[in-house]
Amino acid sequence: LLPPPPSSYTKTHSQAHTSITTPNHEQTKEKASAEFQRVQAAWSILGDEKRREEYDKELERQEEVSLSIAYEVSLSEMTCEEEEEEEEDDDEDRGDASRNSSEEGANPRPKLIIYTYPCRCGQLFEATKEDILEGCEIFSCMGCSLNLKIVAKR
Repeated sequence: LLPPPPSSYTKTHSQAHTSITTPNHEQTKEKASAEFQRVQAAWSILGDEKRREEYDKELERQEEVSLSIAYEVSLSEMTCEEEEEEEEDDDEDRGDASRNSSEEGANPRPKLIIYTYPCRCGQLFEATKEDILEGCEIFSCMGCSLNLKIVAKR
């Protein structure tokens, strides 16, 4: 069963429903009918998890097309750097014993792999290995609005 429609849907639904709406000089019965059908179609997509996922993927593809890509490069053209990931926990809360053990290498910090590419503004595009493995292929410059797309080897 689907959850009950949100109140915004119910409000829009009743405003656009042709049997409820009384046409005036601004809104004809045809416009109300078209709006009602648009709201019904939206709810049928949003209410179905699989269809919503497909819709979200299509929106992402459309966004990619609308982005202005300044550079298309392969990973081999980018510089690969390894950095230690910062720990999120607070050493003061754990005491000196745990701080000393981590300094001796008992628990080495995981490495964060970052690919960089220079932008014409002088800043860098940065892409983590994790982002790339998750399917991200478009990255924005840290200093301007240009975008870089990572492509398969040329």
